[in-house]
This record gives sequence, structure tokens and C-alpha cells, in this order.
Amino acid sequence: AAAEALAVAGRRVVLVEAEKLGGLALARVVERAVVARLIGAVRENVPCLEHTLCVGLYENPRRALCVGPAGNLVVQFRELVVATGAYDRLPTVPGNDLPGIIGVRAFERLVAQRAIPDAISIGVYGLATETRRVLGAAVDAGIAIAFIAGPGDLPETSVRRLPSTQLIAVQGKGGVQRVVLADAEPLDCDLLVTGFSQPAYELQAQYGCAMELRSDPPVVWPVGNGRAPMLVVGEAAGWFEREAQAERSARAVARWLDSRSSVPPEWTHAPGERASPHDDAFLCLCEDVRVRDVRAAIADGY
Repeated sequence: AAAEALAVAGRRVVLVEAEKLGGLALARVVERAVVARLIGAVRENVPCLEHTLCVGLYENPRRALCVGPAGNLVVQFRELVVATGAYDRLPTVPGNDLPGIIGVRAFERLVAQRAIPDAISIGVYGLATETRRVLGAAVDAGIAIAFIAGPGDLPETSVRRLPSTQLIAVQGKGGVQRVVLADAEPLDCDLLVTGFSQPAYELQAQYGCAMELRSDPPVVWPVGNGRAPMLVVGEAAGWFEREAQAERSARAVARWLDSRSSVPPEWTHAPGERASPHDDAFLCLCEDVRVRDVRAAIADGY
């Protein structure tokens, strides 16, 4: 949407897309028509480098190092628009490495592929915005949700609701079997969908934005402006509400072109207080690092 708005405004635009145009939005039934129209408009007006990943940003001259099917590619630019989306953040509680815990985006992809069996019991723990997305995807696919829970308010639904509660642990042998919530009886489920979003901050950090650690589970939030004119739109800017994303991006582009400066991020929800993560929780599943490992390293002077 941002690329189309810039092209209509007469700017010369190159669009770099790590997947195929449309990305995760193609998995959402309610957005497919809008996304299809945008893809058609962009293909007519903008050179599109699909399946091409931007891996680094450099200055003097301003250029982006990209890697795609043809190998390495350098794109030189005057101004930068970051629309890298967001990814799922797991709660830092014991048992967060068990098979059967997935984020809202993974759930949306699996639902779109009809890859979730009908017979399993599905629980949701997350913020209201992301929980609403899970419920919407489940309705589109005809999948039942056993319960929803979260640290704050939750959407109104006929599903069992446990608002303003804290996830203490996830339990099971070989996979998720139950979740333990503060001030509530343990709840059984085979699949736990967690609804917490992490803006894809890496390119913003490379280009000079400050970083803050906020909320629970801990989320890295980009703060301030980069070293050169940069506009951040979509989930990378914290817009986690799915409604009217295209229109919002177009408005942000118009303001940006009018002011000739960066547009401050507009976070969808204010971050909550940061809680102390449990020693047994995994911080990094890929490298097998628990909270206690990091605390031990800090105690050793690192």
C-alpha cells in the first residue's frame, strides 16, 4: 500500500519483498480481495523484487544489501520505507519450549493451509488485539476455541474468557497438556496459541533508531528516528490492528511527503509493565538459552 501511494505521488519506488507480494495477509480470508487489488496496482507501477531479503543498510551512499534468487544485489536509495511486519513473541514462563505452543501468525498460516486437526483442544493466551485475530481466523476455518485468557481485557465472545490473569507455566510431557494461570484452575489444551507481537525492528536499529525493552513478555520497541528520512508502516510500526491497514499506510505516506521528515510510530496499544521472567523460561529456543543462563553470565561479569 505504501509503495502504491508513493508511485501515485510520482516517486520512483523499488519494492523489496522477502516472500511473495502479499505476505501473511494472503492467509487472511477477509483481506484477500484488498491485497489482490494492491498487488495488481503495485506490479503495474513499481519494480518488485520478490523472494529478496534486505540484510543490511549502509550510508554514504545510502544503499541496501539484498539477497535474492540471482544472488547479491545492492539497491541505492534516497529515502527508506520499512514495512517488515512483526513476528510472534513467546511468554517467558516455564514450559515455553513445549511442542504445541505457537504464535498468532503461525496459527493464521496453519489455519489457511487447513493444517490444524478438528479434534484438538485449542487455548489462547494473549493481548486483546492478537486474541481477536485468533478468533477471527478460527471462525473463518470453522475451528472451535476452548478458552481465551490474557493479562488485560479480552474481546467479547461466547468462548470461555479469563481476562486480567497471568500465565504462570505451561505443562505437559512431549507436548502441551495444560496451562497454569494465576488465581484459576489449570486448563487443559492440546495447542496453546500465544498472542504477543514483536515489531521487526532490525532494519530500524541498523538505521539509527534507539531500542527499548518493554512489556511482558519482553518486547523490543524501536524509538525515535533513523539517520536518514525513514517511514515505518504496518506492523513494523506497531499497527497490530488488522483493519484498514492499507488506508492507514497511504495516509502515513501523504503526511510523510508533506512534512519531508519521519513520521513518529503510532503504537496500537501501550506496553504494560515489564515482569521478571522465570529462571526456567527459554529466552532463545534456537540456541537453547534459558533466563538463568543469561543471569549467570551477567553475574560472572559479562
